[in-house]
Order: sequence, then C-alpha cells, then structure tokens
Amino acid sequence: MIRSLAEPQTTESGEFVRRNLRHTNLRKEISKRTSLWIDIVDPTSTEIQWLQEHLDLHAVVIEDLQRQDRRPSMLVYNEYIFLSLFEPRIHLNRVEGEEIHCIIGETFFVTVRSS
Repeated sequence: MIRSLAEPQTTESGEFVRRNLRHTNLRKEISKRTSLWIDIVDPTSTEIQWLQEHLDLHAVVIEDLQRQDRRPSMLVYNEYIFLSLFEPRIHLNRVEGEEIHCIIGETFFVTVRSS
C-alpha cells in the first residue's frame, strides 16, 4: 500500500496538504519536483518496480528493499541517500528491531516497511 503527503498547495480558500495521491498524480508531482513523503507498507513487487522507474533507483537499492537484512546500512548516491534502519519494538518482553528502509532525495522522502 502506498500512502503519500505532498507539499501544501495554496488555493483561494487557504493552504492544504494533499494526501494519498494516485500513482499518476504522484508521477506528476515527482516530475514537478514537489516535496513528497511516500510511505510504502508491505510493498508488492509492482510497487517496488514503480519506485525504481520513477525515482531511478540503483539495482542494489531495489534488491535491499525486497529483503529483510537485519543490519543497518547507508548507501550514498548522487541523487539520494538510502538508509536501512531499525525501529525498536517490545515483543513478548523482548526488544526487537523492525527494519525501515528510507530513501532521501532533494525533494522526496520515501519509507518502505512492514506492517
């Protein structure tokens, strides 16, 4: 599931944040270099492919997005930084790490995670 927030847009009735844009609208906003947060929960291969096509992601990043690695990492590319981080959670009285992938570009912040 892809959720999103786009840079506030000003209209005659005020300013509002656009949420959960459709793929076509997200594509337009990416090409206009609108500031975006895209959150993908339990990504499908189609959603990962969509990210690769529209954000021009490196094959290593795509490979990392499709697996749980269990170790933090950071990869720096010309157009973005890829981070694999762990959010601490308590499960059955034990602290566990839930992996979150982040892709940070000049106008976008993408999170890819499990539910």
